[in-house]
Amino acid sequence: MRNKIPCFTAFSFLAFLSLAAAPAVPQAPIEQPQQFTVLRTGHLVAGTQELTNAEANCSIAGAGGGATMQCRPSATSKAMYNYNTALVVETSGVAYVIACRIPLINVSCKKLDPGSMIEGRIDKDVLAIADGDKVRRYQIFTSANVGPLPLSQPAPPKSPAQLRSEPRPALAAAPSSKGPADSHEADSAAIKKLFTDFNDAFNKHDAHAAALLFTDDADFINVQAATTRGRAEIEQHLAPLFADRLKTAHRDVSLRDIRFLRPDTATVDSDFEMSGLMGPNGATVPPAKGLYDWIVMKQNGRWLIAVWHESNLPAPPPASR
Repeated sequence: MRNKIPCFTAFSFLAFLSLAAAPAVPQAPIEQPQQFTVLRTGHLVAGTQELTNAEANCSIAGAGGGATMQCRPSATSKAMYNYNTALVVETSGVAYVIACRIPLINVSCKKLDPGSMIEGRIDKDVLAIADGDKVRRYQIFTSANVGPLPLSQPAPPKSPAQLRSEPRPALAAAPSSKGPADSHEADSAAIKKLFTDFNDAFNKHDAHAAALLFTDDADFINVQAATTRGRAEIEQHLAPLFADRLKTAHRDVSLRDIRFLRPDTATVDSDFEMSGLMGPNGATVPPAKGLYDWIVMKQNGRWLIAVWHESNLPAPPPASR
C-alpha cells in the first residue's frame, strides 16, 4: 500500500499539469442588443390574459417602410383585456408584431412611439426592450422579412394623438363657434350633426355606423386611457361591447362648445350621462356622468372624428345625515 500512494500522487500531479496546460475554451461573446425601428403601433382587445398568436391572429403585409400589421383576435370570452401592439423592424429587415397587456395600473406596458428607435434582445418569443433602468418585455406574435428600411426615413405624418397634444393657437387665431358673426356657421352645423349621429349610433348599439364617423387613422381613447387606432379596429372594439356590457346602455348628451383650431380642424366638448351599463357580473350599474373631448377634421368635405376621448366624472359624495 505504501508503494501505491506515491504513484497515485504522481499521476494526480501530472493530470493537474495537463489540465492547467490545456488552452482555455473561449466564452461566447455577450450578445449585443439589436436595433429596431417602430414602424406602426396599435391596440387590440381580447378575451384572455395569456394571448397567443393563434388567438390574436396577427399578420404582416407589405415591404420596407410600407409594411403594415393587422390583428383579428377571436372573441372567445366575455372578459375584455387590452393590449398595446407594435410593428418593429430590425436593421436586417425582419419585422415583428409585438404586444403587451395593459394592466389596471399601467406601469409596465408602455406604448411605443411610431418612428422611434429602440434597443432590445429577442429570447424565444419575447422581445426585451431597454427603457432607462427598466426592461420591458413584449410578446412576439409573428414575424416576416419585409426588407431593410431606408437609411433616412422621412418623418412620419403626425397622428391625431400628436395633433391633440400640440398647444392651441392664440384666441385671436381661433375664433369660437359662438356669436352672431360666426364665419364657421355651415361647418358648425355639420359638426353638430356628426355629434348627433354618433350618439344615435351608440344608443342603437351599431358599431359599424359609429365607426363610419371616424377618420381612417382615428384614435379612440376610453375611460381607462386604452387607445384603439383606426376605423376598422374601432369597429372591432365596439362590436363586442355593444353585444355584452353596453347592449342596454343609453347616453344622453349635451354639447358644450365647438372651437375651430383651423378651418379644417375643431375641438368638440360635451357632457354625457349613461345608464343601462352592465357590470362584469351582469348586474346593471348606477348611471354615470362624464365628458367627451373630441378633435374633428374635415376630409373631402366631410367632418369626421379624428380623436375621441371620454372621461368619467367622479361620483358625488354621499349626502350627509
